[in-house]
Amino acid sequence: MYDRFPSIDLIASINTPLLLIHGEGDKIIPTRFGRRLFQAARLPKVVHFIPGVGQNDLFEHGLSQIELDFLARLAKPSLTGPSG
Repeated sequence: MYDRFPSIDLIASINTPLLLIHGEGDKIIPTRFGRRLFQAARLPKVVHFIPGVGQNDLFEHGLSQIELDFLARLAKPSLTGPSG
């Protein structure tokens, strides 16, 4: 592989809420890598594994609504902590 993406080495340094979405039918990146990445991430974090969905058809299976719901939850102090 020419371009390396060492996500697992960097994920713990992310200090913002994380939304991870992975299609369980992805033929490029196996779900085990998404699960491992999610486990290594700091809180707060949310994950959605969508059964039977590949990398290119997430939008047809609710990706936009998942993103909007996540962003709406960010507006609530209980997820992001005290505001100020």
